[in-house]
Amino acid sequence: GAASAAPHPAHAPPGSSNSTNISHTPIPRAGHEHHRTPLRHTVCSQVAGAVSTLAFYPLDVVKMRFMSQDGTKERQHNHTVYRSMFGSTRTIYREEGFAALYRGAHVAVLGSSGAWGAYMLLYRYSENYMTGNGASPASFQLKAAVSMWASATSAVLTNPVWLVKTRMQLEETHGRVGGSTSTQDRVYRTFGKSVRHIVRTEGRSSLDTWEVCACTTVTRTLLMLVSLPVFVLKTRLQDQRALVGDVQYRSLSQALRTTLKREGLKGMYRGAVPSLAQAVPRSVTNFVVYEWLLHSKWLPSGTPVTLG
Repeated sequence: GAASAAPHPAHAPPGSSNSTNISHTPIPRAGHEHHRTPLRHTVCSQVAGAVSTLAFYPLDVVKMRFMSQDGTKERQHNHTVYRSMFGSTRTIYREEGFAALYRGAHVAVLGSSGAWGAYMLLYRYSENYMTGNGASPASFQLKAAVSMWASATSAVLTNPVWLVKTRMQLEETHGRVGGSTSTQDRVYRTFGKSVRHIVRTEGRSSLDTWEVCACTTVTRTLLMLVSLPVFVLKTRLQDQRALVGDVQYRSLSQALRTTLKREGLKGMYRGAVPSLAQAVPRSVTNFVVYEWLLHSKWLPSGTPVTLG
C-alpha cells in the first residue's frame, strides 16, 4: 500500500508556522540551512512513517478493500460490495471485530519505516554525493532524478512487505468467538507464515512482480488523485483472489483493460473517498512528526555542513 508512500520529487518540509506549534526550535530559512546527516533524516522519516501509518490505519484497511472489489461475488467482503466509507467500517467491525481494522498494522509499520528509511537514506546520500556535500546547490532536475531513483529502489526492496500487508488487509475472517474474531481460518496471520505460504503456493515471482513494483513507484511520484487508478490496479494484482473466478487480473495491462471494460473510468477511482480521508491527514502527520524530530534535540545533528 502503497500506506507506505515516499515524498514527491520536489518534496519540501512544512512551513515554519506549522513546525513552530510543535517545537520551540526555529526552522532555518532556505539558503541558511545547516545540512543534517543522512542518518538523522532517515531515523526521523522512519519514526514519522510509523506514527502516521498507525494513526490512520483503519482507513487504509477500508481503502484497500474498496479498491479490491470489482462487483464480482468472488471479491466481495462480508458477503457484500462496499458502498460507503462509514458503512463499510461498521460492517467490518460488526462482522470481524475491531482487530480487523488493524490487521497487518505491524507489517505496514515495517514497510512504512523501511520504505521511508531506504528512500531518505538513498536520497540524502545521493544528493550529497552529486552536490559535493552541499558545495554546490542542487537543481530541481537533480532532485527529481535522485528522488525517482531512491523511490524506485525503495519500492523494489519493500515490495514483498506491501504484498503481505495487502493480503492481510483483504483476508476476511468469519465468525466471532468470545467477542473476538476467530483466527482459525486465517492464512495470513504472521509475516513469516504469510511469506512461506505465498512462496509455497505461488512461487517467488509473487514477491517481486515488476508490474507491482512499477505501480508502487508510480504512486510515489505522482499526486494521489492522478495515481489512484494505478493503486487500484496494484491492489487487484496483489489480491489473493486475483486469479479466482471468471474475472481475473494477471498483469498490469490486462488488469487495466479488464477494469475499464467492466467498470469504466469510475472503476479506476473506486475507493477515492477513503483514500483521500487517509492520505491527506497521514501525509500531514508524517511531515509534522518528521520536522519535529528533525529539529528537536533528541537526536544528534552530526557535523553541520552549510549549503551554498
